[in-house]
Amino acid sequence: MSMDGTLLLSRRDVAELLTVDECLGAVEHAFKLYGDGAVPKPGILSANCPDGAFHIKAGLLSLERPYFVVKTNGNFFQNSKRFGLPNIQGIILLCDAETGSLWL
Repeated sequence: MSMDGTLLLSRRDVAELLTVDECLGAVEHAFKLYGDGAVPKPGILSANCPDGAFHIKAGLLSLERPYFVVKTNGNFFQNSKRFGLPNIQGIILLCDAETGSLWL
């Protein structure tokens, strides 16, 4: 789905575009780069709420171009029982680390 030039992908969209093996390979490659000291340490932030917490993780990675990515998720483990909502909900934002623009 696209809104105002931003591409929004659902979990289903990602699953259709990326195989588990491709995902595991990418994660393994990123961890190797981190282990080799080729990428900076990721940033981590959390905020506790009365019924849950928010977690933010951010990092930089240079492949064919440099990328900045941030993952934000809320962990509210009573959501399913109380509201019929997922217990964990989140979003991943990918940006061009040269220009700061959203990756489209």
